[in-house]
Amino acid sequence: MPRIDDLNHLGRRDLLAVCWRFIPDFFCLLSPSAQLDLHRFYGPSLELTDEQVLARIKHAGEEDPSLRNRAGKQYKVIFDRYKHYADQVGKENFNVIRFLLTHDLPHLARDPVKPVETGRRKRQVGIQVLMRPEIDVKKLSKALLALAEQLAEEAREERTR
Repeated sequence: MPRIDDLNHLGRRDLLAVCWRFIPDFFCLLSPSAQLDLHRFYGPSLELTDEQVLARIKHAGEEDPSLRNRAGKQYKVIFDRYKHYADQVGKENFNVIRFLLTHDLPHLARDPVKPVETGRRKRQVGIQVLMRPEIDVKKLSKALLALAEQLAEEAREERTR
């Protein structure tokens, strides 16, 4: 199998960056570890110049020689599905592509969703995992603040008993 040249790597990275920015649900087609592989190799969530992307790819490939191959296979999963929708509605029609993908995602997921009985009918309930490569400090601080408030409230209630 021929090696991918720099121009093709940049094209792949551009598509992944567009997906990450506008339709991150595409990453849910992959396992969590596969998502992190793509982030390690291409850095789609980062604002990088072409030179930085190529340096990142070179460094990641040297650190983990099989990462190049894994990232290529994972890219193909996202590319094929994106192309499937883009051929139908246009490659920049992100809202419609997102709608089509989220409608199909339960059927495309690696692990099938089992029906859950909720009262009289069965419904399919599914969870999709989207791995973020960096910690969202704002969300983490909000969660820690909410936890601290909850613990303080429980302590107040305990003292009033």
